[in-house]
Amino acid sequence: MDVHVFLAARRVVQSLRRHDCSEALAWCEENRAKLKKSRSKLEFRLRVQVRPGTTVFLEVMGELT
Repeated sequence: MDVHVFLAARRVVQSLRRHDCSEALAWCEENRAKLKKSRSKLEFRLRVQVRPGTTVFLEVMGELT
């Protein structure tokens, strides 16, 4: 089992709950090739200025959980 994967995901989700995208953006940078291959819009959505409760914010949280 890759525990580091779950720990990284937990850090990302916790930071997003604090309205901090830095952990998620760092993860996107580390996994850019995989995200590009799957045509993910995650990094774009993270960079869009959103407020909690908006559709985009909830979609980003859904992609990470």
